[in-house]
Amino acid sequence: MHMSNANDYLDYLPRNVLLLSAVKIFDYALSIFRFKKRVKPDTIKKILIARPDHIGDICLLTAVMPKIAELFPGAKIDLLIGEWSTRIIANNRLINEKIILNHVLYDRRNIFFIKKLLLFIINYIVTIKRLRREEYDVSLIMRSYLGNFALLARLGKSKYIVGHATGGCGPIIDQVVRWKKGAHEIEHVLEVLFPFDENILGSSFRTDDFKYQLYFNKDNVLAKLNK
Repeated sequence: MHMSNANDYLDYLPRNVLLLSAVKIFDYALSIFRFKKRVKPDTIKKILIARPDHIGDICLLTAVMPKIAELFPGAKIDLLIGEWSTRIIANNRLINEKIILNHVLYDRRNIFFIKKLLLFIINYIVTIKRLRREEYDVSLIMRSYLGNFALLARLGKSKYIVGHATGGCGPIIDQVVRWKKGAHEIEHVLEVLFPFDENILGSSFRTDDFKYQLYFNKDNVLAKLNK
């Protein structure tokens, strides 16, 4: 991988001035609490991957799942996703459990926004309680834009949080990774794994080596086609 300089990276992804200002103000408010940056656990047995995005983004994540499983042999890997993504990860043996939380920013259901927001708040609280019961050793925040669920992971008492700060919440992420300009989305996902493998984006890296891992149920697909 070629040498990079500071200008190759972005601190924040929102380009809209008002939105960017809101994210910066929120991060400043979080910094007041002086959250302690925790160290990487020696033993990693339970991992949470937060990816509340849409279907295409989840497809990209499936391509990286074999690498994640390779880095954490024997660990249980749970996914925090929207309900629209459940079919994409169905029958994937690398995934232990799926935790469903429809982020209000990405929920495209045809219902009133106020209802979406209320459902999100209620389910957000329920999800915090579940995450605390699970006691995750590591949370990988794979969403680099707004609504990354880093705060949820912190409130859910994950022991160590890794992710980009480009969507906000940098003060509560234990290991912030840099978001490189012009990189393929696969590379951005792999950037989150850099603290566990410094060579993950080395000279041998090729995006073509990462293939979607989709295991659709044949009967369900045929039923869909026959409708």
